[in-house]
Amino acid sequence: MILPSSGLPGSIHSDVLSATPSTPEEITRLVEELKRRAKLAISSKRYPEAEVLYTKAIDLLESGSDNNNDSKDAIAILYSNRSLCRYHLGKFSESKEDAELAVKCNDGYVKGYFRLGLACSKLLDFDGAVCAFEGALKVERNAALEKELEKAKKAQAEHRELMSKRREEEEKMMVDDEQVVKKVEKKKVEKSSKPKAVKKEEKAVIDNGNGTGDFSKSDHVRG
Repeated sequence: MILPSSGLPGSIHSDVLSATPSTPEEITRLVEELKRRAKLAISSKRYPEAEVLYTKAIDLLESGSDNNNDSKDAIAILYSNRSLCRYHLGKFSESKEDAELAVKCNDGYVKGYFRLGLACSKLLDFDGAVCAFEGALKVERNAALEKELEKAKKAQAEHRELMSKRREEEEKMMVDDEQVVKKVEKKKVEKSSKPKAVKKEEKAVIDNGNGTGDFSKSDHVRG
């Protein structure tokens, strides 16, 4: 892991961020300390610090994980917590990715689905938000989740209606543009098909040239 430079979020935690534990016991102790500091940072809304601390904890657990259910559950919690940090930092795509990883590690983790639903809503992915909240409710029924699902469904319907109107307007504009082009082309064709008007001077030259016009004084009489 690349450590933050001085002055950047996490630099005050360089002791734990630079630590390289070598045994499972050392990894466990370090992860617990990282989690403790991250929770304190979140309580003070220092989300950049918490994000860095959770990242270190995730790296440690994933590198030393034996892939059992306990390890997966622990990693799921860390991903969910980092998702929370990134959500508050406005990193909604990254927050969504973390929440997806959380429910992948533990498909019965309600908070993971909850974080996923919130991130999807911010990204205007209301289909994804509805799916996430429905997933949470399959695991646990509670009023807060049902309220979030109701909000997501309402936003989903409004968004679909808005997108439908935009498509209709775009299609209408395309039809209008096509009609304008057709009118312009029609005028060009009509203009090109009209007989060309002959100027008076040109007519005189033509008459003199075909022998039917009057001779001018400068014309030479031949024959």
